[in-house]
Amino acid sequence: MASPKKQFKGDSNLEIKGVKIQYDGFSVTIARAGGANTKYRELINALGRDYRNDIRSGTLPPEKELEMMAVVYARTIILDWDVTDEKNNPIPCTEKNIVKELLDCPDWFADLQAKAMNVAYFRKRELEDELKK
Repeated sequence: MASPKKQFKGDSNLEIKGVKIQYDGFSVTIARAGGANTKYRELINALGRDYRNDIRSGTLPPEKELEMMAVVYARTIILDWDVTDEKNNPIPCTEKNIVKELLDCPDWFADLQAKAMNVAYFRKRELEDELKK
């Protein structure tokens, strides 16, 4: 029998220092959205204070929620990247550029959110197994 804690426990070092996610032609180093990455939760709480009533009542406009989350990801999740524009020019990894790219490509943003919340990306055992392949 296996312990759920053992099966679902992330590596706190990886959750904070990040893991590199390789896409076709570019890569992004992300920290975990949750777990040991307390900056993520702290910023969500801080930014959410201004909109708490709207969030609770379900009246926060979706575009405002997306913009708020893009800022959270720019400040606490995306640690580095190797991203270019359509002309293959490197895009510096700054908060402004991250927010712009995430908002310009919501499907990529959704994919990054799913990966950042998935503990499987932040378990040392799985990374070591992947490197062996």
